[in-house]
Amino acid sequence: MGRVELRPVGLVFLLLAMPWLTPAADMMTKEDEAPAILLPFVPSPSSSWTSGVTNSTHFTIEARPTTWNAFRDISAAIDANDKIHVSYYDPLAASVKYATDRSGTWVIKTIDNGSTTNNKQTGEFPSIAVDSSGSVHISYVNRSSAELMHATDASGTWVTTALHSLKKNSASPWSGQNLDTSIAIDSNDAIHISYVTTESSTVKGELRYTTNANGTWVSTTVDSDDSGYGVGKHSRIAIDSNDKAHIIFQNATSGLAGYAHNKNGTWEVEYISGTGSSQGGVRDPSIAIDSNDDVHITYTRTTSNWRLGYARNTGSSWTILNTIGTPSHGTQQVGAYTSIAIDSNDDIHISDQHNSYRRLRYSTNASGSWTTTDVGKSSNGATTYGYGYGTSMVIDSNDDIHIINQNQSNGYYSLIVTTQQGTGEGVNSNRITAVRGFDTEFSTGLNTSTVENATIIESSNPPEGIFFSGLGSSNHIVTTQYANTCVISNNGSVMCWGRQTYGANGNGTRSTYPDTQFQFHPGYVRLPEGRTAYQVAGGVNHACAILDNRSTMCWGQNFHGELADGNSGVDSTEDEPVYAQIPEGRYATQISTAGLSACAVLDNGSAMC
Repeated sequence: MGRVELRPVGLVFLLLAMPWLTPAADMMTKEDEAPAILLPFVPSPSSSWTSGVTNSTHFTIEARPTTWNAFRDISAAIDANDKIHVSYYDPLAASVKYATDRSGTWVIKTIDNGSTTNNKQTGEFPSIAVDSSGSVHISYVNRSSAELMHATDASGTWVTTALHSLKKNSASPWSGQNLDTSIAIDSNDAIHISYVTTESSTVKGELRYTTNANGTWVSTTVDSDDSGYGVGKHSRIAIDSNDKAHIIFQNATSGLAGYAHNKNGTWEVEYISGTGSSQGGVRDPSIAIDSNDDVHITYTRTTSNWRLGYARNTGSSWTILNTIGTPSHGTQQVGAYTSIAIDSNDDIHISDQHNSYRRLRYSTNASGSWTTTDVGKSSNGATTYGYGYGTSMVIDSNDDIHIINQNQSNGYYSLIVTTQQGTGEGVNSNRITAVRGFDTEFSTGLNTSTVENATIIESSNPPEGIFFSGLGSSNHIVTTQYANTCVISNNGSVMCWGRQTYGANGNGTRSTYPDTQFQFHPGYVRLPEGRTAYQVAGGVNHACAILDNRSTMCWGQNFHGELADGNSGVDSTEDEPVYAQIPEGRYATQISTAGLSACAVLDNGSAMC
């Protein structure tokens, strides 16, 4: 095969595909093979992903010297360097503690403490998060003063601040009430906290939310119930790619899981049918959001026989699954202390306790169907032995699993980390080479502090649509648009991020100039089900891809017919891929976009623009 030179056609560079990024061999004849070419960058050799941990291995963080004093309210986060940070409540000292392996060994520090003998109690219900600079933030409760607290080491030393009262109608919460807090941090390092206020005389709860996004702490009532037992207990919060908050919580009257979000600017609340009942309410919920901003939750369904519950919301409705890890014997109890996390492939990972046998369990759908494994269990069957007392899961940049939990040995409790090999490809091995400096707007849309999955290099004046190779085993090829970047992963999916204008990221959302929105994390382009791509190219606000079935699809701005679907104009913009009208009997072997144009080389050697 001869060498083909790259020659500009107007503003368009016909950038031909790498030879290994062609359709599957069984789809092509010898005559169909694309000519080989030279490209500006040469990709690094592919290497297979390997796990960095051993399954069901346990590491001790802190061991109790006395019996029957379990730690409580365990929460974990992981930073950009894969260091783990844990907050938890120590009832012996009535204090909130913080542990981290940032130095290479586990270091434990008391952040705020009281004295039960003097009727001072602080540190319950902590939740932890780490911002982009590596500073740690912990929310918790001072029960003595009935206040929501915030602690951080952002200044170099730990500072604790009382944020808001937990009293509803001036009445302090009862001593035994659940007052869970949950903290999350957005792409601008603004802090978001969900918490509950209660009224001691009636135990009526109110779900509240506070944030410092505007520079000062502002608290808002999200949901309230004065006719029953209240709402807002067991709350957990997560932030989506648009920095909107999502909260899962308990409705104590109905027993259902409540879901609240402020995606549209104001708080909207719904109760998820099928998650619980007044005879078996939801407990221990957990929430995570995938790269498409779909919401995933887990919870304990406390029916007569406890079960692990899972639900997913794709934007319009909930899919409920209450059968993950169902025990062989119907009277066994499972699903306590749930935690959920999502890896770089959007596979779901869940930890919980098989409370009948006191075993730590791990469930995942990475294989295409749900599997459940015991990853922590004691050979001693006595009730004074076991694992999984409180779980909080984090996933490192290699997609390996770390579950912070407690084990009990003859009544002695220890806070531990249990590791499990992941199923993804890992973020570190998937680092992308993209382009920075194309223009100011591009740099804004692709910011090194918020795009975790990209390594940015400087380039003085890269041509639009040019392909850059992936540096790792997972991401083969990158194309840069005007203010966006797209990449093809090794499984053939396409991911884009950057400016959302006119649907340029192909994920079903769009914004219009000048009200520009940005997607700061890679998200999946909505290709047809079962389809994969082997080439992608991006223009100003549009992109096109060639799929494994030889079809060509484009998405984004279509003012001037950029999508080649036979339409043009403002109303023809598409935020999901549409099929390009390639002549009947022909298919594209190469695609290139630039400016407001697109060109393709067809299988017979002709070119179309």
